[in-house]
Amino acid sequence: MSAGDVDPREELLLLAAFLLSSGRRQTEETRDYAVYRLVEGARRALLIAGSGDADPRLEPVLARLDEVVHAPPGSADLGPLLDDLCTRIAEVLQPSAEPPTRP
Repeated sequence: MSAGDVDPREELLLLAAFLLSSGRRQTEETRDYAVYRLVEGARRALLIAGSGDADPRLEPVLARLDEVVHAPPGSADLGPLLDDLCTRIAEVLQPSAEPPTRP
């Protein structure tokens, strides 16, 4: 593995550590902050999934998650946004005859 390569196992361990520490912090933080931590966890998982030959339909999902994570808290209506992103991920998970190719 070269210096620029990402070790998926290490990234998954880091994601697990992030999720566990996020859960722990929720005992002391405001309830609304949990949504942002979960969005960041999903973003990190998609980054790991995208480190190989990822489905191109995940790119707009990751882009939207990036926007939410880097935007000021409360600047997005998260309910409808998360509904849309869940639908998009479900579409990727549906079995199909063959995966889409990048244009």
